[in-house]
Amino acid sequence: FEPETRVVTQGEEGDAAYIITDGKAAVVRNGRRIAELGPGAVFGEMSLLDGGERSATVVMKTRGSVLEIQKDAFDSMLDQIEVEEPLRETVEVPLVRARSRNGSAVRSAARRA
Repeated sequence: FEPETRVVTQGEEGDAAYIITDGKAAVVRNGRRIAELGPGAVFGEMSLLDGGERSATVVMKTRGSVLEIQKDAFDSMLDQIEVEEPLRETVEVPLVRARSRNGSAVRSAARRA
């Protein structure tokens, strides 16, 4: 990716998670820069775990590359490690809390109902 390339966009449906392999990216929520990510950072996983919209936009700040993990591959990995239902619930609670901070938890829950 070249600098200023948008990898994911806040509010869009998430169909993949990403791992930065080279370069740096900025995380932007509601127009405000909230974090910087570098090699080894994972993003986009929240949408795959809870089916909600992207909670932030991620923009490359330097030239770099990312590894893309499609939803079906992500789900298959979780199945292979036999994630127990209580563990999935443990992961979902912080996700709901995180999403409620930016207002998308209600929309995510409504879509699942």
